[in-house]
Amino acid sequence: MNYIKIEIVDSLPVIKMEYEDVIAFQNLMFCLVSDSGFGLVYKSIEKQLLENNKKDELEVLSALISLVNKESQYLFSKDKPQNKNVINPSSFK
Repeated sequence: MNYIKIEIVDSLPVIKMEYEDVIAFQNLMFCLVSDSGFGLVYKSIEKQLLENNKKDELEVLSALISLVNKESQYLFSKDKPQNKNVINPSSFK
């Protein structure tokens, strides 16, 4: 069985993984970082919350997803103002 499990232990996230081989590990990582994988994780959590009638948790999830979407649009926007406090990668040439 291949899985990634996230638990909160003493207020800190703990990630546990189990996978069969390097290909399974690669698939887990691609799932985590891909847009479709992110959507799958979100939809799975949303489904569980809906099934358990967790309205407050759904509001938190919705707010967080909205924030993530807004930030990712800003990060990849060509019209964003240049922040002079950020180190430019070309500074390391």
